[in-house]
Amino acid sequence: MKVVRLVAVIKDVAGRAGLSVSVVSKYLKAPSSVRSDTREKIERAIKELNYVPSTQARALRTGKTGLISIISPNITNPFFAELFSAIQSKALQLGYTAILQTIPTVQKTDNSVVSHPFAVSSSSRVDGMIICFPDEEEIVSFLRQQWKCLPMVLLSWNAAKEADANIIVDVAKGTYETTRYLLGQGHRSIGYVGAPENSATSQEKQKGYIRALLEGGMAVRPEMIFHGPYCPETGYQAAETFWRGAERPTAIITEADIFAVGCIKYCHKKNIDVPGEMAVVGFDDIPMAALYHPSITTVRLPIGKLGDCAVETLRRMLDAKDQARQPAVHFDTELIERKSTNPAYVEEI
Repeated sequence: MKVVRLVAVIKDVAGRAGLSVSVVSKYLKAPSSVRSDTREKIERAIKELNYVPSTQARALRTGKTGLISIISPNITNPFFAELFSAIQSKALQLGYTAILQTIPTVQKTDNSVVSHPFAVSSSSRVDGMIICFPDEEEIVSFLRQQWKCLPMVLLSWNAAKEADANIIVDVAKGTYETTRYLLGQGHRSIGYVGAPENSATSQEKQKGYIRALLEGGMAVRPEMIFHGPYCPETGYQAAETFWRGAERPTAIITEADIFAVGCIKYCHKKNIDVPGEMAVVGFDDIPMAALYHPSITTVRLPIGKLGDCAVETLRRMLDAKDQARQPAVHFDTELIERKSTNPAYVEEI
């Protein structure tokens, strides 16, 4: 009777790639030790076969587990779920297994949040760590203090963190360009919806909004800024607050697509035309943004490239004998114009 093997082993990868088992084994120990064309063949075979290396066998052979820890502040924001998926996919291609660990937060009555990095478990012995856009600098300090000898890759929103981060996305530039885009469309009353005020992410994004307003000769009005947790309800409440205010905005910028969804939901309920009476802009470009009605103008983050770069950077750290820090890699945002924005409506007299 023929036995059908459901789980791919190293021999299957070698056969699919047209290489010897020893070459594949060499790649799994240190991917950079084989030629680039050979590496591509192996990585393609691994992806096609959904091959996952045995962590026990690897640990015995190399002293490494092949496990990498992914530290995420908040997976209730779909952006982080998308980013983890991208990291996980690339990690598997390179022979690693990604373990997601979230940093718990406690919501306070003033809408701020407190993170608890000490809850991150070290029970699984990992080879390295990828820290994804932490909301508080203390989180990074804590993790580095706890695991001093562990290679770590830090992804940051702050362009000023060149000396500390490995991968940087200048989100302040994204909100700056978005605000200028709306000003260019004739909008002069622009609301802003952000995450909790003490969030480093929110503080960084809000800088771009404020800078663009000031450069455009506009006042920064506190009543036009709304903060809340990462959920559509925050966007809904923000739109409701703005619409009931003394001066209604003609456009709303949000720090996340899920906020934009909440804003548009309120507008639908109150028969407020989007974008005719209210333009709405999101941030992240999660799949929902293109599918929602109307499709959401948003700031795109290169999630796939971020995931690939994070894993590749960590792999180089793990392979390198010289742990000298390399310059940070920078990624740009991109404004994606869809159906939720229009030039400001000016009522004829």
